[in-house]
Amino acid sequence: PNSAYFRTQLGFCYSKQQAYHKALPLLEGVFGQRPGDTQIIGAMAKAYFHLGRRGQAKQLLMQALKNAPHDRYLQSVWTHIKQQQIRESINDAADIPTA
Repeated sequence: PNSAYFRTQLGFCYSKQQAYHKALPLLEGVFGQRPGDTQIIGAMAKAYFHLGRRGQAKQLLMQALKNAPHDRYLQSVWTHIKQQQIRESINDAADIPTA
């Protein structure tokens, strides 16, 4: 698809379906044209996180939040990522055998 709008919307759809491996290339492609779009940044951060590229997710979100500290969507993505990390830590701790 050539339209930036179409690629953005398709990327959002894939992200919502948790098909992050499909969403990320589309979102990265339009990010260069719309680097300040917090919806694209948030969706990219979620995709990075769920694809195991957590450092990139954190770096992207932290920079975006510096530029738009009151953006509710970015804050919600940050919260989502932190909650997911807590869940994973709890699950990992539950897998540790006790003596």
